[in-house]
Amino acid sequence: MRRLAIVFGSPEVKQRHRNDMGLHVEWLISQAASIKDRINADAVAWTFPRLQRFPASGGYVYPGAIMWIKEVKR
Repeated sequence: MRRLAIVFGSPEVKQRHRNDMGLHVEWLISQAASIKDRINADAVAWTFPRLQRFPASGGYVYPGAIMWIKEVKR
């Protein structure tokens, strides 16, 4: 039986930077890949849908989600 450890990240960007979202998303993707290498994860996946940016409280926006996956040996 395979066992997987999965971590979800929900980044937030300040509402006032909404017009520069493309740059922020590029940076988030590069950071996701960098973290994958540092934690030795087997996979990383993300979604940053352009059609919907989820508003958050306190002047932030959630542009998408990131997921890191690692197979865990017993």
